[in-house]
Amino acid sequence: WRRRGALGERDETGNLKVHAILRQRMIALVCVGESRQVLDGGGASSYLSEQVAAALDGVEHPEDVLLAYEPIWAIGAAGRPATTDQVRKALEPVRDEWSGRIRGLLYGGSVNRDNAADLLGVEGLDGLFVGRAAWNPSGYLELLAIVAERQAA
Repeated sequence: WRRRGALGERDETGNLKVHAILRQRMIALVCVGESRQVLDGGGASSYLSEQVAAALDGVEHPEDVLLAYEPIWAIGAAGRPATTDQVRKALEPVRDEWSGRIRGLLYGGSVNRDNAADLLGVEGLDGLFVGRAAWNPSGYLELLAIVAERQAA
């Protein structure tokens, strides 16, 4: 979503990219997320729903699309991790609309070993979209162990 701010990309551009990827028989990974202003204004859910609808407009095979919720305020070194309640509330309408139709719904945004297990417990979330926490082998292996432990429970 940094491309939106830095390069002025719009929803229509994202939709064209999704269609181009799917024409090549690849899986499209669509990242959506709101700014801190949208979150503080209480509009995260509707904002995300609109982003997803725009990205998937005209898509005949949404089962070839992965959605990743990455709130802008939660990504990067200065990001603040979202709480499980924030993730659940923001994704509820997206999950209700698209669950079972898309390949999966992921969460990314300051995912780390301290919050990964809790995030994996959010209803309707199929996995995590991890950045810095998996940049080195030990971080990656720690997260894999958390996932394995969560699945075994």
